[in-house]
Amino acid sequence: MVNILVVRQKNNQLGDTICTLPMFYALKKKFPQSKITLLRGPVNYDLQYQKVNPHLDEVLVINRQSEWKVKKELVETLRSRNFDYGIVPSTLELSTTAHIVNYLSGAKQRVGLSYQNDIKNQFGFLLNVKKRFDWDKRNVSQAMRAVEIVEQIGCNISQEEIDNITLALDESNLKFADEFIKNNFDENRLLIGIHPGGKMANRWDAKNFGEVIEQLAKETNAEFLITSGDIDKDIVGVLANILTEKNIKFAIAQSLDIKDLSAVMRKFNLYISNDTGILHLASLNKVKTIGLFGPTSSNEWRPIGKDTVCIQSPTLDINDLKPESVLNEAFKILRNRN
Repeated sequence: MVNILVVRQKNNQLGDTICTLPMFYALKKKFPQSKITLLRGPVNYDLQYQKVNPHLDEVLVINRQSEWKVKKELVETLRSRNFDYGIVPSTLELSTTAHIVNYLSGAKQRVGLSYQNDIKNQFGFLLNVKKRFDWDKRNVSQAMRAVEIVEQIGCNISQEEIDNITLALDESNLKFADEFIKNNFDENRLLIGIHPGGKMANRWDAKNFGEVIEQLAKETNAEFLITSGDIDKDIVGVLANILTEKNIKFAIAQSLDIKDLSAVMRKFNLYISNDTGILHLASLNKVKTIGLFGPTSSNEWRPIGKDTVCIQSPTLDINDLKPESVLNEAFKILRNRN
């Protein structure tokens, strides 16, 4: 049994988690009998990691605000696991805490990077397997950055294998989706999903979504499902008012279970979303998806699924992205369906 620790003290939201799936699949491919433990920082909502990542055997939480006694107990727990590998994958910024805890875990091989682009890893001396990665120069996505970290220990994954990664659903999820669609939509009409939420800076204006939806409704007679998390209720409410005024049929899927939502997503003919975790979930479920990017880079944060088209705003302001650009891609996808 090979014991592997992955330390991600930062960047553990849904999108981040999905982006690291190819890395975990590569680890399991190389070490099929391994036990993999994720040590993560706290998140602001309940993300059931093992629903998204089937290769996680254990999830532990590290909180820098915890009392010293709690931190000491965590280190003792980690050391008792006798890890063969301790891995610190790439994140947006280098984490001091992640490197220190990885070292204190007692892992025999501690894997990471010496330089992230031109930034020296000041705690790289705590690693014994490391190299420089000039990812920005090569336009490497976050997903492949994590993979390249574990390639140092012989863990590889092909593009075809990445394309085949998806979320395993059970019969109850599929039944939920069938009933949801039956109760809310005409199964003979196109169904287009819309996700207007996400971080404030990543949100395309509700009026823009409204314009796109109006044109799609006129041209395709489609129906629309707006997906929403708890933090998205404000903009979803604005969009709902716009669509009601335009007499466009829609429904709202509010805070569904990840697997139930995935099953519903698979009913979509098209999904349009801001750059947020739900975009990555749709891509993981092989949905024809358009991802809208403003201040974030579509090169760096593109989803792992091959059925996603990324549209980048010409500026850092996502609202400089014109509805016409989104409509052009949407009609192209709908024309080529099946």
